[in-house]
This record gives sequence, C-alpha cells and structure tokens, in this order.
Amino acid sequence: MSRSLQVLSLLALVFAASVAASADVPAHRIVFKRGAVTADAVGRLTGMGDTLRYVLKARAGQHMQISVKADGATRGSIRFPNGDQDGGPGLDFDDILPADGDYLITINESPTGDEWKGTVRLHVSIR
Repeated sequence: MSRSLQVLSLLALVFAASVAASADVPAHRIVFKRGAVTADAVGRLTGMGDTLRYVLKARAGQHMQISVKADGATRGSIRFPNGDQDGGPGLDFDDILPADGDYLITINESPTGDEWKGTVRLHVSIR
C-alpha cells in the first residue's frame, strides 16, 4: 500500500472513531431569540478525543451560515434531518437547507493539526 493511501486510511479511521465517540456526547440546543436571525454558542475542547455537539431547528429553504472560531484547528460536521451530512476542516457552511427539522452540528479537534485545549465559538445565521 502506498504511503499516501496509508495516511488517508489512518485519517478516515480517526475521523470515524471520533464520530462514533461523539454519538455519546449530549447535544446543546441552540435557540434563537424571538425575531433573531443569529445565535452564538461557546464551548471548550479539552483534547483530541473531546467533542462539542449542538442541535438547532430549521426549515427547508432557509439559508444557513455557520462559522467556527477556535484556539486551534477544528473539524466539524452537520447532519441534516434527512440523513445527509456535510463538513470538513473548520466547518464553514453557507447553503440553503434541504429539509425541515433538527440539524446536528459536531465540532472536534482536527486530527491533522496539533493537539490543543481551548475555546470554540460557533456563530449561526439563518434567514
């Protein structure tokens, strides 16, 4: 097996393990104040195995923007109510939502960056 294929396989395994482990972490519900189109959440990651999970309700056709600012490199994903998923390094998201229901946002340290501990700031806009 080539070196690059080994590295990709290892990264996929680490990501799969972090997603499986994150299923046990309770999600914090983000609730928008009446009339508000933005909401913020602040969390803390304490190591490579730590995960932050947030859930919010939205409707199909709404435009959602997500940005994550953190003290180190992050990786995240969004699981849509219809089962689809999007994500990657940094978890910057800007798209029209495909379904009504709960959107699950998962954030953890990037397995390709240096390990760190610190604050994560999530900013969500839905219009």
